[in-house]
Amino acid sequence: MINTQDQDQLFSLVANYLKSNLTCIAIGGTAMMFLGYKNTTKDIDLIFNDPRKFGSVHLTRDPDSFRFFSKLSPEPWDESVSGSYCHKVAAGKSVNLKSFVLSGRPITGIGNIYACEILFQARLNPFMPVSQVSVKEWEAFIRQSRITLQKAIDSGGTTLRDFSGVDGKPGYFYRKLYVYGQKDEPCTSCGNNIEILKDVNVEVSVELGRITMPLGDVLNLSKGSVVELENLAGEQINVLVNGQKIAMAEVVVIGEHFGVRISKLISTKLKTN
Repeated sequence: MINTQDQDQLFSLVANYLKSNLTCIAIGGTAMMFLGYKNTTKDIDLIFNDPRKFGSVHLTRDPDSFRFFSKLSPEPWDESVSGSYCHKVAAGKSVNLKSFVLSGRPITGIGNIYACEILFQARLNPFMPVSQVSVKEWEAFIRQSRITLQKAIDSGGTTLRDFSGVDGKPGYFYRKLYVYGQKDEPCTSCGNNIEILKDVNVEVSVELGRITMPLGDVLNLSKGSVVELENLAGEQINVLVNGQKIAMAEVVVIGEHFGVRISKLISTKLKTN
């Protein structure tokens, strides 16, 4: 197998043979070129390595008009990518943050492994509604995307099973993963084991509303007094876990008991030591 520099030269040879510029586009896999079979011939072999079986390879003379590129989002290092840009793209969307990232928005090229790593390092809740991500949080996402992806590139990618790069070498970024594939392992940031913490009881409370009152009015309260809250009738109420607001909900009746139906999750930052 040849290195990437020689591979580029081989593509040029093919292009010269066809008397036209030629671009190889690999989607979902790695395109590799071999000079002959075990160097016994002068043939040029193009090999497409796609371990997960959902990729494709295409040859085109005009990559700018290639049909799969027309709907692609900018790449992470594109100068047009900013917190404001991401916030605008996500406006009005109801999916959660990780699903949105995996769909190729607001930037392209981030799969499951890197989405997990980037969101963890940026301290962003993957399950928060994407429409609630602030400009500042998007800026943290962009910054961490560039850092994580560059580290992965420098390490040759992430080899989990049978992946190898165009030079035949595995990717070593798997040694630097913080969360992907780390189930049942202690948190690489705080040292806690999330599976153990799942058995810890927390207090879930519902806040009907609030109001600020003068102390004198509070002292005058008695049986039968009515306190008017700031919340409007029919307005959603707050759901709190250990005093921290985590969701909005509406009141429902379940048999003889009151309950709540969660209507919106609120962004919560992961707190680590």
